[in-house]
Amino acid sequence: MENGDTTVTLDRGRLATLDPAVQGLVLRRALNRVRGSLTRIEKGHIDSLARLASSPRAHAALYLPGCHARLDRNTIVISTGDEHGREFAPLRLELGRNEIPELGIAITLELRDWQGQPPPDDPAVEAADAAAVEFPLELRTRRPGDRFAPLGMKEMKKLKELLIDAKVPFYARDRLPIVCDRAGIIWVVGVRLAERVKLTPGTKRALIMHAEEI
Repeated sequence: MENGDTTVTLDRGRLATLDPAVQGLVLRRALNRVRGSLTRIEKGHIDSLARLASSPRAHAALYLPGCHARLDRNTIVISTGDEHGREFAPLRLELGRNEIPELGIAITLELRDWQGQPPPDDPAVEAADAAAVEFPLELRTRRPGDRFAPLGMKEMKKLKELLIDAKVPFYARDRLPIVCDRAGIIWVVGVRLAERVKLTPGTKRALIMHAEEI
């Protein structure tokens, strides 16, 4: 068992080997550690958490009083707060550093002369052809029906399918930052650039986008 200030991570395989009564005690202990008490936690909540832990699914979530649990393949992560339904309002991005405390990141934008250098080999940094970008830019999270043509593809692809293929955890998809221009998605941060704004031999000016945790 590993824990942070408000999070406990349990190994699902080890949990499955425990006697049901012992398993219940472990789950109660985890909830108590995360929440600081077991107030409003009933037997039905423990049973639901046990069913979640034994689910054959790789990703799923459960919302309990004062906390939530999520499956991430071989682990179950219990955290305080309830992120379900929490919406992020789109934010206008300006050149320079843009801090987004709601998502725990900062996005730095820079226009730079480009002379055929190779693109950055860093998932937290992307370079786009500035002439192909339809300013202004905004940062948002995903929306139902989102689709775009990722780098290397000519046809549109559902964002949901891209995130699955990229093995982005189920619980992280709704809070994943997305940089958009007036025409749509240009960068799913840390995942993929859009094909339509890629660097080409004719690129003169590049938009450098750098994401970092804050």
